[in-house]
Amino acid sequence: MGCSQEKPPKSREILPPNPPILTESDLKITIQKFQQFAIVQKQKITNEGLEWERQLKQMLINEKRDKDQEYQLFTRLTQKNKYLETVEFIILHCYSLSDQSNKIFRCQGQTQPIKHLMSYIESIIYASDKLNMDKAQQFNQYFLFYFKLDVNQLKNVSQEIQNLYKYPFPTYSEIIIMQKCLLKNIIQVNNRQTKLDINFNLKKTI
Repeated sequence: MGCSQEKPPKSREILPPNPPILTESDLKITIQKFQQFAIVQKQKITNEGLEWERQLKQMLINEKRDKDQEYQLFTRLTQKNKYLETVEFIILHCYSLSDQSNKIFRCQGQTQPIKHLMSYIESIIYASDKLNMDKAQQFNQYFLFYFKLDVNQLKNVSQEIQNLYKYPFPTYSEIIIMQKCLLKNIIQVNNRQTKLDINFNLKKTI
């Protein structure tokens, strides 16, 4: 009785990327869908930030304060604020791209006719990449293909967005600014005004 030879496992087929959008209507819909996703994300980020603010305010009026924990939460809140600014940037400039979708579609991949829009396009690609937005894939894929862009070599990214991600984590100065915005130096505690000690005795690193 012969033994049958085991068949080698089939290699998984690597599918090519989705084809680029072919119509002006498709382009406009893609921009608007991504914009709507960003609007939903903005609300989610805002709600999370408000909850962290509530927690911080409660921690700051407690008699026993954990300054290390406060600092960690301030750090997270500062980072969350960066995300919020980024999403607001995406929403704002998606409006401009949607309004100009006809010009974008008819430029046939030439950047010169829409030079004033390239900063918006590249900045949105850069920003969505920093936020790891999966929902940006179709938007990014179209523009990277259409204008032959490299996500790692974008040359027209807004300085505003670049500054937000100059450092991978919030700097000491950014965290202090967030503290001042939230605390405003004085808070009401038990019907009397008490100045808050917000010194974390941390070495300023940047």
